[in-house]
Amino acid sequence: PRQPIVHRINSEVSGASASLRSRARYLAANNPWLSQGVANWTGALVGSGIVPTSKHSDAEIRSDLAAYWQSFTDEADADGRTDFEGLQAEVVRGLVIDGESFIQIISTDLGPRLRLIPPELVDESLTRELGGGACIVQGVEFNADGTRVAYHVLPYRPHDQFANYAPPVRVSSDDILHVMKPLAAGQVRG
Repeated sequence: PRQPIVHRINSEVSGASASLRSRARYLAANNPWLSQGVANWTGALVGSGIVPTSKHSDAEIRSDLAAYWQSFTDEADADGRTDFEGLQAEVVRGLVIDGESFIQIISTDLGPRLRLIPPELVDESLTRELGGGACIVQGVEFNADGTRVAYHVLPYRPHDQFANYAPPVRVSSDDILHVMKPLAAGQVRG
């Protein structure tokens, strides 16, 4: 049998990501075997949530740290739909189905909050040279050293029924967590 020709990884991902993501989402929602497989992978990777435990020698400080962490986890979701453990499960589910997950860290008066960003909102169509060695690849901006410096996030999903065209918003990479498992060196998107 003929082996598939694999070109540069970022070109392959860019060309196929939207249709692969759409098909994977459809199958995960409509095929009971795959739906259960996604649930099993999610459960195996994060269970009911990964919870840190302080190893501080002072029991009172350990207790205070645990209480502080619990107060954060209860309010971690910027959209108020779940807690930190639920966000972990959603991130992993996105990783399994979409190949990547994006989380925006939002600073509030009450502390940091986390918002999941659907992968299609990081502008996959935005790829260009910026000059001086800097560039944007599939919505991810790199400086001349190849360090991720920003993500270009659309305010609406490209397929939203009532969305108007709006250019992507540049969000510092300090405020975005991009979770993916690269399959090749230099891969930018999942």
